[in-house]
Amino acid sequence: MGQFTERHGSTQQGGELCRWAVTDEDFSNLYPALYEFLAEQMTEDSVPRVTSTLLVSAEEGLWKACLIDRAQKGSAFDYTLWKSGKTLERVLASLDESIRDGSAEWRKRPKWESAKRR
Repeated sequence: MGQFTERHGSTQQGGELCRWAVTDEDFSNLYPALYEFLAEQMTEDSVPRVTSTLLVSAEEGLWKACLIDRAQKGSAFDYTLWKSGKTLERVLASLDESIRDGSAEWRKRPKWESAKRR
C-alpha cells in the first residue's frame, strides 16, 4: 500500500493519526487502489493526507461513480475520476483497475469553497 496516493503531500496536523481512517479487509482485497484513496489518512512515510471521497448515483440505467481526490493542504485543486457501468461492482472495479494500471483520466477542478458573506 501507499503507492497510489503518494503523489500529493500535506503538512503535519496536530494529534496522532493511525494510517487508515477505516479498515475493511474485504473491500481492500477487492479494490486495493480504491481502498487506499478512500481510507489512507497517513502515508507509509507518516505524512498526513486528506482522504478521497466517492460519490455514487444511478441515472439512465447506469451506476455512475466519481472518485474525488480532495485537495491536500495548500492546493487549490481537487482531481476527479468518473466511471459508469451496468453494475456497481463493475464501476468500483473499473475505478480500481484504471488507478492500478495508470490509465485513469483525472480531471482537475478548482477546490470547492463556501460563498463568503459581505
